[in-house]
Amino acid sequence: MSRDWLGRSYQKSLDEQDVKAGTQLNNARDIYTSTETCVELRLSMLCQINGVVGTADDLVRSNHYASEKIRRHADSLAERRDFNRQRAQNKLSRLKDFLHLQKFLQVGTL
Repeated sequence: MSRDWLGRSYQKSLDEQDVKAGTQLNNARDIYTSTETCVELRLSMLCQINGVVGTADDLVRSNHYASEKIRRHADSLAERRDFNRQRAQNKLSRLKDFLHLQKFLQVGTL
């Protein structure tokens, strides 16, 4: 009895997935495109962050009176920059894989 219920439940889930397949592919494309745009924007801002870190390096090299504090802030900024860039690239990679999966699933259901 419970096996039959699980089988029907599973089939219902598959039927719902077939109905949503078209919209899932479009949603996956939209999410990928918006995330890609966001990542490109962040990468363009990378020049500004690099400029700030470069200026901080110059101040530290010139023995600025607050060079320790400047160094700490610059290091923190560089760490966050690298972490966020890696995280964004990982997310974009996962979304690209998800988009390919959705394309495969839609072609498989047609």
